Amino acid sequence: MKAAVQELLRIGVVEAEARPRVYDTLRRYLQEVAQALEPLDLSCRLDEVRGLAWLWVGQGYAGDTSAEAAMQDAVAASSADDAPPADAPDDGWSHPLVRRQRLTLEQSLLLALLRKHYLTHEQQAGVGGGVARADLAQLGAELATHLGDSGSEAKDDKRLRQLLATLKDHGVVGEVDGSGCVPIRPLIAHVANPATLLALLRQYRALAAGATPAQGEEGA
Repeated sequence: MKAAVQELLRIGVVEAEARPRVYDTLRRYLQEVAQALEPLDLSCRLDEVRGLAWLWVGQGYAGDTSAEAAMQDAVAASSADDAPPADAPDDGWSHPLVRRQRLTLEQSLLLALLRKHYLTHEQQAGVGGGVARADLAQLGAELATHLGDSGSEAKDDKRLRQLLATLKDHGVVGEVDGSGCVPIRPLIAHVANPATLLALLRQYRALAAGATPAQGEEGA
């Protein structure tokens, strides 16, 4: 069990398909795993249908982890000066063992598109039914609908691949394969849930209107 906990701490996410022995140990000894992680203010969450275990920051360190605050970070990071607006809430939770990474607006939009492809796959194959994949050409066209295109297919493809590379570091996609498809990892079902995507939509609309969310509420 100790080795399984150490592996979870090292990589953050364990998939049954990739590491069956580690996942099975975490699943069978969940109470003991919880006791081992509790002094670190961490916990292990399981999705047994999708065969997924991941590290979760305990409530003692979570601070304001609301979906809207997280999405405001994403929009703020995508602004011209990369500085959050003065009235944006400070949800700056921290943990000595966890590195926090904010998503840009482009990354967040791509995350939403990938989740749509993932849910379509689950509707067709069932939850936990095989590997979900998204075609890069289709993803690129969908992304261009929101962000516009450069007029160069090569530049647009490069932008998409760069964004996918950053999301790979977050554990939601794998490597692009030779057929021009990217596998979508099951963690996306928990990272990009409806609440966070709705918050992103509100932030995106506010940004497009040239107003912060607070300004929009005052004018409502």
